[in-house]
Amino acid sequence: MLHNQLVKEVCSGCDKNINIGQSTTECTKCSKLVHSKCLKKANFTIVNDNQYCGLCHHTIPIRYNPFRDITLTQNHIESDENDDHFYNNDFVETVDDIVNASNILEQCKSYSASEISSLIKPETDFTAFFYNIDGNKTNFDCLAAELHTLKHNFSVIGVAETNIEPQQACLYPLDNYCSFYNEVADGKSKGTGVALYIHDSFKATPIATTCTTTPNIECMFLEVSQGKSSVTVGIIYRPPNGNVNVFLDDFQNTIKTLPRKPTFILGDFNIDLNKENDQTKNHFEEIFLSHGLHPSISLTTHKRNISRGTCIDNIFTNSIDKVSHSGVIHDKGTDHSPIFITSQLNLDSESCKVNAPKQKIYYDFSNKNVDSLVKKLESKPVHLFGINVNSHKPDFSKFFSAFSDTVDESCKLQTPRTSKRTTTNNPWITESIIEAIKNKSNLYQKRKKYRLRLCVDTTA
Repeated sequence: MLHNQLVKEVCSGCDKNINIGQSTTECTKCSKLVHSKCLKKANFTIVNDNQYCGLCHHTIPIRYNPFRDITLTQNHIESDENDDHFYNNDFVETVDDIVNASNILEQCKSYSASEISSLIKPETDFTAFFYNIDGNKTNFDCLAAELHTLKHNFSVIGVAETNIEPQQACLYPLDNYCSFYNEVADGKSKGTGVALYIHDSFKATPIATTCTTTPNIECMFLEVSQGKSSVTVGIIYRPPNGNVNVFLDDFQNTIKTLPRKPTFILGDFNIDLNKENDQTKNHFEEIFLSHGLHPSISLTTHKRNISRGTCIDNIFTNSIDKVSHSGVIHDKGTDHSPIFITSQLNLDSESCKVNAPKQKIYYDFSNKNVDSLVKKLESKPVHLFGINVNSHKPDFSKFFSAFSDTVDESCKLQTPRTSKRTTTNNPWITESIIEAIKNKSNLYQKRKKYRLRLCVDTTA
């Protein structure tokens, strides 16, 4: 005779059976069941307002979304031809923005570089990319090469911590982009400087009143136009050793003065949006939301070794309903991961289409001319190049001016000539360089996975 036996689950917190009627909690991912009173003993953790067991919570990315608990949706507010409802059209638009913002934050993903091009649709007409480069001198060439592997020309590229002055901008070009560099902080050689690269399909003009560099905030805004359409694009960096309260005041005063048009603010704000019960984060959140700005990035953007990671880099916009994708590129960068958005602004692209000009050659760097350049440089006294034996810090502006004049004397053509060779059919980035970058990224990802495995083994 067969008897049906009820197999009872055992709580991993107290090693006792879980009986019918007892209060229980289930892991959102693997459905592991424990007594609610044993959550701490069972190593359960709340991530994004959901409960996860000790093994699963390491695999769940921490996600910022201040609208998660708001249950209002577009379906809750039906259209009504009567005027006697308690809300007005502004309220409906606000709810729509909240729903759109919540959706973008929940759908923000961690992408590999190879996945980016698949996100670009025919209707996508504005994209933005941001990265804390941690020094142009050491990392710019790598960034330029990695951008090439993404197989997409972003409308705007923002970089922070360039550590270079605007006079040096010409040393760091990106093909088919125009660069705008802000002044660096006085007396700092590291942890300063912001820049924007605008694609040649757009025109850009700095908004002078918003370009500033202080110990507490570094920011620069441009009016970016295409045909009859225009967008405000800005970049902000908050030095971590500055006064955060002064930064918040400056941030608020800056966004108050921006034109009333589609706006995108890229930056490293050094305020962790995923930090709970933090007064600074709450004040920052209150400022950008009260001015109609919504963050598009909800995942960790900065992580060192096996630390929890922080969400300090972001792209804010007042046109969140136009954003189609946002994300973090996990196999590029180092401590900081690059972030991006794609959007459909319905820009006036037809009226700005022009035939590409022929490539002009202004310099001839033949062996003969380069030898002449070297001889002239060696023959000139060092003080002309801003080098003072009694000073440890050379005058770069003076050096750059003297060096440029010498290059012009030796290599500049009296009459520019045209050529069929362009950066498109003769790029400096070769297949071997791209392959080397892929290998570097693969090794870096293996290192991160190994460290994560160590962390899981330690806590298991």
